[in-house]
Amino acid sequence: HMYKLTVRLLLALIWGVYIFFICLVPLKLYKLNLVDVFDQIFPAIDIAILYYFSSYSKIRYWLLFLIGMILDQIYQMPTGSNSLVIITANLVLNYANRWFILKDDMTNIIIFSVYSFFVISFRELIFLAKNDYNFQELSIYFYYITTLLSYPILKFLMHKPSMLLTKHV
Repeated sequence: HMYKLTVRLLLALIWGVYIFFICLVPLKLYKLNLVDVFDQIFPAIDIAILYYFSSYSKIRYWLLFLIGMILDQIYQMPTGSNSLVIITANLVLNYANRWFILKDDMTNIIIFSVYSFFVISFRELIFLAKNDYNFQELSIYFYYITTLLSYPILKFLMHKPSMLLTKHV
């Protein structure tokens, strides 16, 4: 029993480090001046990762709240705004999960398009209200499209190792 618990904790740590590295890649590319992470064309990797974990496992709301607070600092948004939208989107996702099988690939991608549209639209509205910023018509569309196109790739990068790690526990 102790051996299994140790292996389970070690695999959870490996999984957490792997997801951390997936999140770290865009920031390293930004530091190398290869890509601008805060540009409107770069995909919202955080939305894709949160959606993946919300659709394939249960995330506790206090954890979503903490993740939202961290994202508020990264995106320089008012405190609690990302927590509000992430928890609300997760509640809607859990409600939609009653009618749809989210583990089906096509359904998962369709639901992700609605989920990401909700989160991106809310972020854009808060950003515009906070900064009194001039609206750039096409930037939000490119941001949304690149996020949609990046989800299947990120899902593949997360799903295969997850299946391998959980198979051995």
